[in-house]
Amino acid sequence: MSYAEAYLPLPCHAALWQANSPEAWQQLYTSRPDLNSPPQSVADLLRNTQQYTIASPSFDKVMVTSAVLSAAWGFVGEYRQQAIVSKNVPMSWNPGSLVHSSRQSEFKILLDRLRPGCPDDASLNIYHEVLGLHLHVSLEDIKILAGTEGLDEARGAYARLREFSKTPAARDALWHAGQIVRFARRIRHIRAFEAIAVYHAALTMWAHGVVTSIDAKTRSGFVPPPNTEDDFVLLDGDDLEAMERFISLYRGQPAISCGPRGGIAELAKLGTVMEALVAVFVRTHKGTELKPALVVNLIRLVREMKNAAREVCG
Repeated sequence: MSYAEAYLPLPCHAALWQANSPEAWQQLYTSRPDLNSPPQSVADLLRNTQQYTIASPSFDKVMVTSAVLSAAWGFVGEYRQQAIVSKNVPMSWNPGSLVHSSRQSEFKILLDRLRPGCPDDASLNIYHEVLGLHLHVSLEDIKILAGTEGLDEARGAYARLREFSKTPAARDALWHAGQIVRFARRIRHIRAFEAIAVYHAALTMWAHGVVTSIDAKTRSGFVPPPNTEDDFVLLDGDDLEAMERFISLYRGQPAISCGPRGGIAELAKLGTVMEALVAVFVRTHKGTELKPALVVNLIRLVREMKNAAREVCG
């Protein structure tokens, strides 16, 4: 969505569009004050997120949520492009670095404020979590780590991701990845955008597992503070207090659930995690004769990531 489009008036509530006759439309319009308020734009809702989260908005919530998240995607995409451009600039030569981190905090606050108003729709919730994921982690670096641009570039990406893995932002990214998996399991048939989102979640978990495993082997990397609890933190769960402790204080060991079959897969064991993610794709197309080509290819890629992790991590 362009900046100009963000100022266009939003469509009115679906009830008015679905009125059976002009008389029914007029009766609805005059009897319900929430349906005849002045039209708003996406820009208005981004400036006043409380107006977006109210219980009975004057607009179609699903359509408007999609529009608001599309506008937010523009912000996050622009932020991520700036991060790619400036990643090799030394801090002493990069006076904009503080502004850059400030913008990340600003967008995080925006996404947190939009969360309570997001409809109970799995696809829209995945869209929201994808924004959070891309805001915190560079998937470009993860792809380079996987070898897309050669060994030398992979070493540079590893160094950046190794430093990144020590930060709360890295754990925030893991949480968003887990939430993508959580909502993907609610979709009957994963296709297109949702499938790509699960793949991005898999890349994020894979990179975390590879980097921390190599660090543990060399014994010269970051050693997390000892956990006060032995319980795993389910990244695809809904325990917000446990997740806040994990992100802020590094309390608990990250893991995901294995779906209907039960059990958990800790991120330290990437093979089990990748198979749990493959199961997300397979389960949603169980009983169908032919899976979409995109889903088939993504299953293959996730299994290749599993094999690569076995070679690197042992």
